[in-house]
Amino acid sequence: MHYILYLTQNQFYVREIRRTEPDAEGILVCTHQKRVLDVDLEGHLKGVHPGMELTQARALLDRARYLEYTQERFAEAQKSWLWKLVPYSDVIEPGMPHEAWIDLTAHPEPNSVADAIENALGREFTFAYGRSKWMASLCADLSGDRTWIGDSCEVLGRVLVDHIPLLDGTTRSRLKDLGCSTLSDVRAIQKKTLRGYFGKEAMRLRSIAFGDWPEPVAREFPKQSIAYRISFDGEIQSTEHLDLILRDLARGLSEQLIEKESKSDTMLLFVEGSDGYPKLFRRTFARPILDYRTALAALRMIALGTIKTEFLALKAVLIDLSPWGAHQPSFFQQKAKSQRMLALQTTLKSLQSAFGEKSIQPATEIQPSRQQRMHKHWLYLMGLDG
Repeated sequence: MHYILYLTQNQFYVREIRRTEPDAEGILVCTHQKRVLDVDLEGHLKGVHPGMELTQARALLDRARYLEYTQERFAEAQKSWLWKLVPYSDVIEPGMPHEAWIDLTAHPEPNSVADAIENALGREFTFAYGRSKWMASLCADLSGDRTWIGDSCEVLGRVLVDHIPLLDGTTRSRLKDLGCSTLSDVRAIQKKTLRGYFGKEAMRLRSIAFGDWPEPVAREFPKQSIAYRISFDGEIQSTEHLDLILRDLARGLSEQLIEKESKSDTMLLFVEGSDGYPKLFRRTFARPILDYRTALAALRMIALGTIKTEFLALKAVLIDLSPWGAHQPSFFQQKAKSQRMLALQTTLKSLQSAFGEKSIQPATEIQPSRQQRMHKHWLYLMGLDG
């Protein structure tokens, strides 16, 4: 079972405008694509709400101050709250500056992690859950805060097709022509009839109607980054034990750096204590981090002498990755790559000499069969692809 958390920050845009323009007076309305994107409390009390057409809003609030949304204006404010999510998951996908999806499937107790996120962000946010991005967004639109309808087929069946974010206007109109106003109506249509109207799209519509259509969260924040986390059963108190943990962190980071043939100048270290609130230590280095030796040196410079309290977990993140480029790969990197290639070539040649040249092929040259693709899709729907 996939567990996707959807977060939206209430009145994000008008609050940020007030912060950057403290002298701004009157009712503030932020607009986007000829619709209301955000409005302050006073405007909301007068009947204006997000999603309303701009002409209708102007009829209700003729003297308000209308500001058009631009990505650049809210980019820094968006990053400031997205960074608070990084300690809890490696899979974060931002949407508009006020919203994001976070995948908590890998956590053994996602509800506890969601509670920790809510405590960290505060009451300004609204939370909703789902088995995929679109279901989590749907939960927020229909029911508001801290909702989950992923396991309730009956509740999902009562949802109007107009509320499904995956369906465009043309598809919704054609479904209504068939007499389908809710997802239950879509389920009731025979597959043959649905296929006759929508062709290959019919299978996707049925999957949406039953809540099975996948829409995974993309790993988009932080951009160009890698992470490695180590947790413990008890608190770590000695410096010697801490250094051993830093070695494991450096090893995990260096393996990913070598695989991606990348380097980074900036490291983030999150220290998770028993209070449930991770502490962030950030440092930018003059020389790049590109292998085990440099990763361990960076970790020691941040952690040793800085971490004073007992902790339960450490998470290291390298951001703003770039190719090795002009930097000469270290001996460790060259040796690791050559050893992997030599071992792979030796194994392939020995198998081909024993069973024939066509007995084994690199996986990149083999196209999966239809049965394999269907099996992979089934594993994803059952939440067993982890």
